[in-house]
Amino acid sequence: MGEQLQGLDYWLSLDYWKDTEAYDWEKIDYLVEEGLLSERDRDLIHAEGNIIAAGLSGSGFPEIDAALERYHEASDKIEESVPEPEHDEFDENKDYYSHLPKSEHSDVKAPAVDDKPPAPDYGGEGSEKNVVVNREAMERFVKVVDSLRETINESQNYIRKIEILPGCFPEAYQLRDVINPQEGVGLRKSVLDFLENSSNAFYDITVGMREVINEYTGTEDDNKVTAEKVAEIMNAPYSEIDSLSPKGTA
Repeated sequence: MGEQLQGLDYWLSLDYWKDTEAYDWEKIDYLVEEGLLSERDRDLIHAEGNIIAAGLSGSGFPEIDAALERYHEASDKIEESVPEPEHDEFDENKDYYSHLPKSEHSDVKAPAVDDKPPAPDYGGEGSEKNVVVNREAMERFVKVVDSLRETINESQNYIRKIEILPGCFPEAYQLRDVINPQEGVGLRKSVLDFLENSSNAFYDITVGMREVINEYTGTEDDNKVTAEKVAEIMNAPYSEIDSLSPKGTA
């Protein structure tokens, strides 16, 4: 049997790092190609990835620590080299789209949203204590909310397909890090979270509204339920809608 590798040589011999996202491996390759890191630096950072994949924290190898320090310095250097974009003030009347080259997704249309249906006559008068309930109107409302939820879910499928694959230049990595970074939460994830929370909130509204319909169906008074009961059922889902933010939290 051959001599078993020990210490740093052992970690350098593995390729577990390929199954991790401990570091931006594509960026490391780019930095090596640009001469900002050496191939030895890349091997050492791969070794650190192997150590992380094994469930250990902190390599304890000064040579790896030095390579990681050079990696962070090189990453900062290419970030600093990206110039601030120069552009005119946004003009809402200007056509910014039609002159752009078309892609395979150019003809993909956003999911259609049905026109708001007219509400049927509710057939009576309410009061401070009671609410007139029209089953047809409420069922139509539930149907519209379900339709909006389907639209949101379909939109999520489009967003999930977005993946920025960087070219070998700093601006491309910067764009990728904003949209779908390998570490942290980017714009793509934030939008998906917001849509997911919106879909859940709309689902809760339909559940609450169906509960109101059932309450109305079972009441002895054939066309009224108490305003307090409606508020009790619907306040939670409406509050959920109000608490949604563009960052995807609810």
